[in-house]
Amino acid sequence: DNLAPFSFFNGVSSKPPILSVSVARGRGGGLKDTARNVLERGEMSVSIVSMDLLEVMHQSSARYGADVSEFEALSLAAIQCETIDAPRPKAAKVSMECRLHDAIDLGNTHLILARVLAFHIDDGLVQDGAIDPKRLSPVARLGGNYAELGLIHDLSRPEV
Repeated sequence: DNLAPFSFFNGVSSKPPILSVSVARGRGGGLKDTARNVLERGEMSVSIVSMDLLEVMHQSSARYGADVSEFEALSLAAIQCETIDAPRPKAAKVSMECRLHDAIDLGNTHLILARVLAFHIDDGLVQDGAIDPKRLSPVARLGGNYAELGLIHDLSRPEV
């Protein structure tokens, strides 16, 4: 079971819900565990990391062997997904169960598009029908660095 923080991860469609994950090749040009697992199995779970999980998430970026369960190596409790055969971090406040929609080999990188089949959202995060980003306190991965939320500007859609 593989864990890995990604700098290049984003939602790209809401109907249907599809997200993208960009996985660079490893040293020597081989596939990293994440890309290999998704391409072979056709499914994955994706979680939004909150600041309280920053240290364990960072440790998951170490080069563990493909045969090592990173959940076990990091003493991170896992919970089985409901619609796919994969675990997800029990402590994650937001997780998504995904099925591979498409994968594009860009040479040094695989762009993975995954359709979200199920969302798991901590009830304490929801306010007025939406996730409150302050309560989520998400970690941003910026290449080899990390950041947390700063000032949030809550603006209404303007009228014409």
